[in-house]
Amino acid sequence: KRHTESFLSDNTSQFSQQNNQSNGKTDAISGNFRFEWKIDSLTTIMYRPSVNFSKGNSNSRSFSETLNNELIPINQKETTNRQTNDRFSTNGSLQFNRKLNSKGRNIALRLYYNLDNGNSDRYSLANTYYLKYGDSIKVQNQWIDNLNQNNEYRVQLTYMEPVFTNRFIEINYSYQHRSSLSEKYVYDWNGLEDSFSQYPDTAQSDCYKNKYSIHQVGAFFRTIRTNYFYNIGIEVEAQKTANKSYMRDTTFEYLSRNAINYSPTINFKYTFSKQTTLRINYHGRTAQPSMTDLYRKKDISDPLNIRLANPELKPSFNNNISATFNTYFTETSRSFNANLSYNNTMNSTTRIVTYDENTGGQTTQPTNVNGNWRINGSLTFSTPLSNKKFTVNTHTNTNYGNSVGFTVLNKESDAVKSNTTNLFLSERLKGSYRSDLIDFELSAEVRYRKSEHSIKKENRRETFDYTFGTEANLNLPWDIKISSNINCRLKRGYGGKNDTNRTLWNAQISKSFLKKKKATVRFHLYDILRENESSERSISENSITDRESSTSNVYFMAYIAYRFNTFGQKRKRQSVQN
Repeated sequence: KRHTESFLSDNTSQFSQQNNQSNGKTDAISGNFRFEWKIDSLTTIMYRPSVNFSKGNSNSRSFSETLNNELIPINQKETTNRQTNDRFSTNGSLQFNRKLNSKGRNIALRLYYNLDNGNSDRYSLANTYYLKYGDSIKVQNQWIDNLNQNNEYRVQLTYMEPVFTNRFIEINYSYQHRSSLSEKYVYDWNGLEDSFSQYPDTAQSDCYKNKYSIHQVGAFFRTIRTNYFYNIGIEVEAQKTANKSYMRDTTFEYLSRNAINYSPTINFKYTFSKQTTLRINYHGRTAQPSMTDLYRKKDISDPLNIRLANPELKPSFNNNISATFNTYFTETSRSFNANLSYNNTMNSTTRIVTYDENTGGQTTQPTNVNGNWRINGSLTFSTPLSNKKFTVNTHTNTNYGNSVGFTVLNKESDAVKSNTTNLFLSERLKGSYRSDLIDFELSAEVRYRKSEHSIKKENRRETFDYTFGTEANLNLPWDIKISSNINCRLKRGYGGKNDTNRTLWNAQISKSFLKKKKATVRFHLYDILRENESSERSISENSITDRESSTSNVYFMAYIAYRFNTFGQKRKRQSVQN
């Protein structure tokens, strides 16, 4: 379930609500492998490949409606989908590392590849009812073929050269090539022929190919001392992007773009003692707008949510600075951690949302904006009690930020700039007990969120989330273990049915057997109370959305696990022979 309030003006909102139901089945198999060869004390080769394959089908249906400020429906939409899909992907990395001397001279070569191919067939029936001026209906009865292919490979060479004492210069170069293909062919139902058309609907079909070629050069100066460490450097990235829009054998548009990105980096670490450190980091990065935001054609697949591109988008630049302080008291086993970070983006990409008062639909278009920033701080403290079996820890977190958006009430009016500020505070307290027989833990957390919108200043939202939980692990004779956890979640301030109480209870039992307890049998029961529902609130530049979801309730899983361990066998055999 989803409920959204969009702020149109200081006294007007638009509401939308949607219910979705879906079920599906997926069969998947995956494998990964790690190969490490230490040729000698100076040379190491490592290879890590993985392969994944999945095949599935799903059925879904949804009902949605849009209401005006007086809660009168403007439109309604019913959708049914049936889909089959399959996907194959493989990726891997090969790393070669060679130490050239004992003073820190080093060279490393890294190769990476990724292949990801998927396709799906979907039958979609959507009926959209426009209710404001009499009943009119738009029917979309379609068969949709989707094909997606993504290929990537990357080569990186890094050279480390010691200069003076405990000072190093690192130079790296990398080349990356990415290509992506997306073909979406939409076939409309032909009532006269009682079948889907053999020719695709060119207005709703969309096919494009993207190619990215990236050369990156970086230089860093690094100093290592007993009490401090710092690293200063910059990476320059030359990027070439090409985009081709086509339909079968016909090319509609071919566009290319060249860009230069910069990524400065500063890292500093000061060690007061073995237990106390301070880290300060800065990272900046240029990001180019995506080709879909720049050149993708008008997307009208959903008549209530039309998407446009903007070829005038500028690159953005993100600044992130953070400071972290850690300390540990050996005598008492207490630890303390503090973190503070700030992030802002210049020329970030946001959306201009244009509302149609007659249909209740909206059109979005990307644009650049300044004023998006966020600051975050956290404190963590942990201490054992006198007997060391009891431990108490607390975590405090705060987050405050601002986001900017634009709203257009109708095509004739100008865009209205809006600012949304979000304040988030949380406190978590946890106590645990550890012994050979039982492990026991109690926890409590409260989260507070406040949001304010410049369009509707009086419409301030405040919510509270409370979580109380307990977890226990019992170690019985004959290598039997019983575990259980219960979490109670209370939501307040969301309004109406969104203020919920949920209790989630899971339990499991396991037994280990065979020599060295290499085999384990485990039985796990999930959501015993049938309350596995989740809800969340997301706040954007000009709207608030509440989502509530539930999955299949009670279910169980049975496991059989066996550990293989061959490490050290060669050394053991050699020592026996000697």
